Amino acid sequence: MEKATAYLLLCLGTLGFLFFLMYGGTAIPEKEMWFVLSLVIAGIGGFWVLYHKWRKTMNDNAEHFSRSYDLRQKGEKIRVTLDNCEVKSRTYFQEIINGRHPSRIEMLDSLHSDNSNYKTWEVLQTYIVYYKKINGTVHTFVSQPKSISREAMKQYLEQRRGVDLYFDKNDATIYMFDLPNL
Repeated sequence: MEKATAYLLLCLGTLGFLFFLMYGGTAIPEKEMWFVLSLVIAGIGGFWVLYHKWRKTMNDNAEHFSRSYDLRQKGEKIRVTLDNCEVKSRTYFQEIINGRHPSRIEMLDSLHSDNSNYKTWEVLQTYIVYYKKINGTVHTFVSQPKSISREAMKQYLEQRRGVDLYFDKNDATIYMFDLPNL
């Protein structure tokens, strides 16, 4: 409800601002006051929208930190080394579209070549896969992907003598690899 009110204030203030910016009549007295009031209302609405987005981001970060802290304190810890895990990598191509408006020459060139308005970017992701048998069931734990090569991940695991894996004893689908941002 608060978010809807914030967007409503932002829209009404912006519409009022634009109306009084273009207004040239004499039916509304003191149009400058209404112009400034509309600007203030739009500012309050914009601030409120940004505040809600900031608060949501902070709550998400706090929730993630709380979950990871609980897993570290209450969860089961396993040391994952090169000997008992697999290091896998995958690549995919991402299209990057030229966002600006093409010039006349670029438009004519695009008639000849279809690939002139975008580029492809190869994205490499490396991750760790660990298998553990818990209560007769084999669970697969997959780390978050990192943008480094497979050899660099193996070297990191070798230097650190592995990484820690934390998982919930009651629900093995809740887990976390203690990997820094590589």
